[in-house]
Amino acid sequence: MCRKSAVTYQTSAEKKAAPNPVNSAAKPLKPSAQRMKRNIWSCALKAALNAAKLKGRRRRKKPMWHKQMRKLFKDKNTLLKLKENCTMFIAPFVPTPLPVIEYMLKLADLKAGEVLFDLGAGEGRAVIMAAKNFGARAVGIELREDLAKKALNTIHENGLTDRVTIVNGDMFNVNLSSADVVFLYLTTSANEKIRPKLENELKKGARVVSHDYEIVGWKPLKVENFCENPKLGYPSHTIYLYQKP
Repeated sequence: MCRKSAVTYQTSAEKKAAPNPVNSAAKPLKPSAQRMKRNIWSCALKAALNAAKLKGRRRRKKPMWHKQMRKLFKDKNTLLKLKENCTMFIAPFVPTPLPVIEYMLKLADLKAGEVLFDLGAGEGRAVIMAAKNFGARAVGIELREDLAKKALNTIHENGLTDRVTIVNGDMFNVNLSSADVVFLYLTTSANEKIRPKLENELKKGARVVSHDYEIVGWKPLKVENFCENPKLGYPSHTIYLYQKP
């Protein structure tokens, strides 16, 4: 006689409905939880492999100048000297476009015979225009020697040596008491540093005109926007005008 097989066959619907004999008590993980679990194990494996690689790697030797620089910057006097000589980094050199300079000088109402100081004169664009187009006397202060020389050459070419002076030095060391107008294109932080000097040295009624950056703590007399190309609508510049009371 043939024995009946003990194996029972289930339909696909019955298989889905039947509980898993191995993990009948445990609930299956959601797809998002499974992904998170895989990611955690993957990160742990990568970290272990990287740690194993670093363990066998030799530590990189620091260059000889590293110790010398550390000793140098521990000296207080050296740090003070560096601080004094780092004023050239108060603002980067970015030339102001000529139409903007003309607009600024008109807004400041610069008159013939008045004295204009440009703090950070660069190539001398503002001081040259002040003398040439407005009949003013101008003093440009520029710390960078190469830019100061370039400005002097342009002044000489335009025959303005009798009305324009370029000082190759630090703006913080120049007396501003004779200024009628001060021209600025620095930064907001640089304006904040120069503000006490302007407050102490400028005479009553002196005007300060600043390109794009305000002087925090001062109330502007005027704030105007100037667009170089009105048809395109850019580039646009903000001009701040101040007057010492």
